[in-house]
Amino acid sequence: MILLRLTRWVLRHRLIVVMGWLALTLAGAAATSPAISNMTSDFGSLPGRPGYETNQQIQRVYGDGGAGDPLVLEVTLPKGTTVDSSGVRTELAHAVDKAVEAAGDGARAVSYADTGDRGLVSADGRTTFALLYPQGSTEFPFFAGAIPGVTDALADVEVASAPVELTGTDALFTQSSQAGGPGLLAETAIAGVGALVVLALVFGSALAILPLLMAAVAILVTFLAVYGLTELTDVSFVVQFLVGLIGLGVAIDYALLITNRWREERASQPDTRLGNLAAVEKAMTTAGSAVVLSGVTVAVALAALLVLPVPFLRSMGIGGMLIPLFSVLVALTLLPVLLATAGPRLERRRRARTGRTPKVTHDGGGPGLARVGQVGRTPATPGGRHGDTPARGPSRTGLHHPAGRARPRLGGLLRPGPPGPGLPRQLRDRLRRAEPGLPPRAG
Repeated sequence: MILLRLTRWVLRHRLIVVMGWLALTLAGAAATSPAISNMTSDFGSLPGRPGYETNQQIQRVYGDGGAGDPLVLEVTLPKGTTVDSSGVRTELAHAVDKAVEAAGDGARAVSYADTGDRGLVSADGRTTFALLYPQGSTEFPFFAGAIPGVTDALADVEVASAPVELTGTDALFTQSSQAGGPGLLAETAIAGVGALVVLALVFGSALAILPLLMAAVAILVTFLAVYGLTELTDVSFVVQFLVGLIGLGVAIDYALLITNRWREERASQPDTRLGNLAAVEKAMTTAGSAVVLSGVTVAVALAALLVLPVPFLRSMGIGGMLIPLFSVLVALTLLPVLLATAGPRLERRRRARTGRTPKVTHDGGGPGLARVGQVGRTPATPGGRHGDTPARGPSRTGLHHPAGRARPRLGGLLRPGPPGPGLPRQLRDRLRRAEPGLPPRAG
């Protein structure tokens, strides 16, 4: 009954709920960009592992070189020329010195020119490379800041008429980052448009916008929480994609479960305000329970990543735990308010297009023909027996009675039903053959 009490509370305090989520959503929209900027790009942090601790020691002693791969200077000499040719080693040393100077104070390099190590030369002697260690930064890619200066410095430098070029892990990462691919906002927008198309086909009405609206609120509020965490601890940049894309699917799924259940319940309720509220409460106590169970299960499962000794995996655990929890909160509080207020209007277009009428039911609630016999009957009159004067206006069964003759619109009553013998089926078949009207009443 907790969900029922929660639903009734949010329906009584609709303005507070809507304004609260609106304020959090706007704050989340403002916090998204700072949160992403505060995220780290370090995949290699493995505290306690020998390789990581050795790199940290190198970083402390030399100031660079331990945290990331060096930049690589590469030159391929023309055919007929090798590193042992006259003047090549001197020109190579000049090129490396110029790159070190451009890399800034504290930069170091290792090359064939100063070591004579054949491990830095290809088997044919034409290609050689040097390792350049600029002063590193604390963020990945560590040597990216030195790349523009080194590239400009080597633009007019040649070794035996061959250009000296720059590559390396950081250079490749920087180049790929500038490739102009879609960012998180564009990827989420593309996924959202695809989801909207599917939801429009499912609902056939403006109601399709509700699950997407719930997803937008959940994602932005989660980014607000992540922004707070980035001020306290390191959060990997992977979390932004986890929240944006995984969150889109999870939030839509939870909202879709409750909305579909609400539509089913509303079909069995009177088309009134109280009937709609009853449908909302029923949907929240049934589908809402499934949403809570699913969301908590996902959050607990991903929270297991918090105990792993890998920082970026712990960050994924944080993001993976937050997005399903906020999706559940939005579905349990904001969604019932919108279904109770705007839901019928959003669904009205579908009802108007399909022309559906309420189902004919027995007194016990199931489908049947119990009230068909009441067509054209009026209440008892002072004169004695029930009258046979045809009724006017719509009846409780959804049948229409023009004056003078009963010509019912049987609608879904005559749709094919389950096979089997019995009087209800015989009556249904008889009515199907008599459609669209019944024979005039004798007398």
